[in-house]
Amino acid sequence: MRNFSPDGKSFSLYMIKEKRVISRSSFANQCCEEYYYGEDLEWENTLARMESRWSICIKKAIQNENLNNDEIDDLKEFIVYQLIRTRGQNQHITKESLADILHTTCRRLGILAYKDNPVVMKEAAKVAENVNRPEEWLSYIKSRARIVDDLSILIVNYDTPNALISSDNPVIIFNSFVNDALHLSYMGIVMVCPISPSRLLVLYDSKLYPRFASVRQIRSGNNDEVIKLNNLQFQNAERIVFAIKESDFSSFSKSDYEKSLEKKIEYSKFVSDGIQGAALCRGNLNEYSFSFARIKEAFRQIPVICRVGLLRANVVSNHMEVIQQRRTFFHTKEGKDILAKAGIDIKVAKRGVDKMISCAKKYWRASIPSWVDMFEKAPENGEKGH
Repeated sequence: MRNFSPDGKSFSLYMIKEKRVISRSSFANQCCEEYYYGEDLEWENTLARMESRWSICIKKAIQNENLNNDEIDDLKEFIVYQLIRTRGQNQHITKESLADILHTTCRRLGILAYKDNPVVMKEAAKVAENVNRPEEWLSYIKSRARIVDDLSILIVNYDTPNALISSDNPVIIFNSFVNDALHLSYMGIVMVCPISPSRLLVLYDSKLYPRFASVRQIRSGNNDEVIKLNNLQFQNAERIVFAIKESDFSSFSKSDYEKSLEKKIEYSKFVSDGIQGAALCRGNLNEYSFSFARIKEAFRQIPVICRVGLLRANVVSNHMEVIQQRRTFFHTKEGKDILAKAGIDIKVAKRGVDKMISCAKKYWRASIPSWVDMFEKAPENGEKGH
């Protein structure tokens, strides 16, 4: 937050619920809560030590200094912990867990509408909150943080009319290849976090997005990209967004924000339709494209309907089976209907599946062998959450 302050004490603040701008507000009491990570302060003290390391690396990144391998690892660690440590992300995951728990409970009891059974709703909410305590997630991430070691770091230096803004939930996670494959172990994952009004930290899968694979820092004059990133911060925030000056909030798109709200999954529909494991994605990620997440040509040729979310290492025995199931699905009534809506012929779809298999095999052959053990320790369905 200090990097978004012109005087090291305050910044411009937009309060989303109140729809109110505060030109100058102290950041000292923002995004904090006593005993949020547990009353024993164990995680509070641990994070304080980690933040000391991270701040040095972030400062060097902002000043365009060269980063050594240890500092690169620190930045990866920072973005993963920052992703999971905020109240906004915790509430987002809790809602997703609640939907899963409601689905399982209601189906087991033969209840189609959870709202008709307040007891089920109350008990499911208790379970979701208990399993998603901030300290529990931090402990989980501690054991899995190195799962992103094979990803690449990029610092984008924007020289644009609009400046980057940030929020109380600043890490945006998306996947340009398969939109809902948002777990940390999936191929195509991208995480972005603004670290100053002109610098964006990007952690990404350079095997799928190779455009900037050979460099760690780039300059960009793409103002349209900055506006998209700012809108995603607005959509992803829990309570506040902040900037170095009030005028930076002018790039918000009301229509984009309203569209993102329309895309929220209704929990009642989630339960009644039997959809499990859906990621409740916020923001218009499907409609945005970014220079640093330009899909490799071979993968881009795969029709979206033929793409499959896969782990970045081929360690799950049924990977090929999962892709082949897509071919079988196209012969079902539902599959034929989807192909018809997409305007894709069955022959094109079959070739798309073959292309997916071919590209996946090439991707896995390029994976770093030393990380296979870490992927093998992950559950078959990927990470615990995003």
